[in-house]
Amino acid sequence: MSQLDVILQGLAKKYGTDVVETGVEKNDYDRIPFSSPRLNYMTFGGLPLGHVMEFSGPEGSGKTSTAFDIIKNAQQKFKKEAKENKTEERKVVFMDVEGTFDYAWATKFGVDTSKIIRLKMAGWPASEVLNALLETMKAPEVGLAVLDSIAAMPADQLADKSVGDKIYGGIALPLQNFTNQVKRYLVENNSMVICINQVRDNLGSMFGGTTTPGGRGFKHACSVRLEFRKGKFIDDNNKELTSNAENPAGNLINVVVLKSKVFPSTRRVGYYTIKYVTGPDLLNDYIEVGLQVGVINQRGAYFDIVNPQTGEILNDNKIQGKVALRNLLEEHKEWLDLINAIIDEKDVSEIVDEETLAQANQQVANSKED
Repeated sequence: MSQLDVILQGLAKKYGTDVVETGVEKNDYDRIPFSSPRLNYMTFGGLPLGHVMEFSGPEGSGKTSTAFDIIKNAQQKFKKEAKENKTEERKVVFMDVEGTFDYAWATKFGVDTSKIIRLKMAGWPASEVLNALLETMKAPEVGLAVLDSIAAMPADQLADKSVGDKIYGGIALPLQNFTNQVKRYLVENNSMVICINQVRDNLGSMFGGTTTPGGRGFKHACSVRLEFRKGKFIDDNNKELTSNAENPAGNLINVVVLKSKVFPSTRRVGYYTIKYVTGPDLLNDYIEVGLQVGVINQRGAYFDIVNPQTGEILNDNKIQGKVALRNLLEEHKEWLDLINAIIDEKDVSEIVDEETLAQANQQVANSKED
């Protein structure tokens, strides 16, 4: 046995056998998906557990709404895991620094608010907020925590300052210490922290632009950083409206991947659709992703569903208009599996079968007769 083998055995004995790995394989991260297939396509399946995330953007840009969507899907995932493993269902912690948790809006996104652990620490210094959050993340019963928001945490130094005094880097140090310490528990417990952040004018740069509070150390600690911006207003049929529309049905949420260390940054820019009454408009996003990956082909006002591997058109008759296409996808969700297969990098040939083709073609024929 070589000296290195002895050293590695000692490390494995001291820190655990999962610490030492010989031969590096592709990381298959356990993920919490978004409801929007477009965001799942951008992030290659959702947000990976075991990491720190940042959702940033100006007010009303969709940061908290998207966090609610992740919370809903996390609760569903934890419920399924508990049933399969016959264990206690893991919990979601919401650190409410702003004191603005919207129960009605969260419920609209499908969040089970009765299972949320809400920590109400509005006005508490940053070090106290982060210490409290760190303590909760030590518990393996916690699977997800959301910090809302970084910019709302008062710096510790403010307690000894007047209103007019300047504070530099007030929350950067405690935030960096928090992220450095919490990473261990995120890996051990297969959990996640999402930190919601705001944008500020970058007054220290001669080129202007914007930046986010928290310092560079926090940005470095984040495995994924997503920036959100409010997009155009839309009506019930997803038609774009002007910015001064009186009664829009929803809006687009533009998303940019600022940083990713856990999936390729090849799909950096995108958007998803949100309706104010029903939440994310999944069918519209499925159509957009389908067009992008080649499952749906558009020629003018007509659409075809295509086998992306062979280019074969799967429907006998063309589908006229997006309304007819939405109805077809709603009636036959097996077509959505084609898009999901590409998002999940699965073999689409397992999805395209004769029964699926027959059902879809019959639906197209019926819509033509009507």
